[in-house]
Amino acid sequence: MDVDHLRKQSNDWWKSNICMNFCLQFLKFVKECIPKESNPNAHFIFEFDAMSRVITFRNEAGEAGNRNLLPSWYIQSMENPV
Repeated sequence: MDVDHLRKQSNDWWKSNICMNFCLQFLKFVKECIPKESNPNAHFIFEFDAMSRVITFRNEAGEAGNRNLLPSWYIQSMENPV
């Protein structure tokens, strides 16, 4: 399916400002939840319960598995900036 067609078809179903406001509020929530000095390899899992409309999170230290979002080379480059 053509992506431009999807965009036109969805115009009545969502508004970009609502999406961006949600994103901004969620990122503020994440910033409040995660400690500033957290381990860069820590994995925080956020879950939304639609029935109770509550967002919960937990730190799954030591259970990362294949959830790596950032590659190790990127994390190392941020730890030792040029």
